[in-house]
Amino acid sequence: MDLFYTDQFEPGMAGLTLSPDESHHAVKVLRKKAGDQIEITNGHGYYISGRIRELKKNALIIDVETYQKMPFPEENHIEVGIGVIRPNRMDWAVEKCTELGVERIVPLICRYSSTRQGKMKHLQKIMVSAIKQSSQYYLPKISAVITLQNWLTGIPEKRGRRFIAHPEGSSDIFDSLELGKTRFIYLAVGPEGGFSKEEILMAHEKHFNTLLLGNSILRTETAAVAGVCRVKLLLAKNPGQ
Repeated sequence: MDLFYTDQFEPGMAGLTLSPDESHHAVKVLRKKAGDQIEITNGHGYYISGRIRELKKNALIIDVETYQKMPFPEENHIEVGIGVIRPNRMDWAVEKCTELGVERIVPLICRYSSTRQGKMKHLQKIMVSAIKQSSQYYLPKISAVITLQNWLTGIPEKRGRRFIAHPEGSSDIFDSLELGKTRFIYLAVGPEGGFSKEEILMAHEKHFNTLLLGNSILRTETAAVAGVCRVKLLLAKNPGQ
């Protein structure tokens, strides 16, 4: 399925116009033409089926035929905080976490961060491409770059299970863990230098458990993917009631 994206759709609309980038891809790459069926999402859970009515320069005019709100995948209730790293590696981490399916991505400034910037519009485009590639209907939210301390402080009390990736953590922490009604997971992954002792202590004070992701020392982007896979298994193990 070739899935397209628009941020303009609202329920009840009879038609919409795809962006220049989406229109170019449809016409020049996929050779779509007037009368062809097309499938679209707005990133807020809607699956939209329509038909191309008109091809204009840099725009496709779509007649909306049907649409439906898809349920949010329970195993995607994950907020992953990723220590900011070099742009090409951050791009890869955000892309793969989006493909796997998460609810929110938070770029974190930590003590050992080698960079303190993040290009949010650029990362947003990567996420849009990733949900299209993986046929998902929910675009993860992505926050502006914030400090680890501010992120930890902003997590609501008593909400969700919490894990921070660390070489001295436990690899079998999930064996007897039950989620109960707190079907939300926070996962923290450090930058290239890892988390400092003070940051680990700060996370423990916010009820984070240290999680070992394997015997190897992983790059940040690899740890983010490995961590998301691990916590998704926990969500799968504890299906909602």
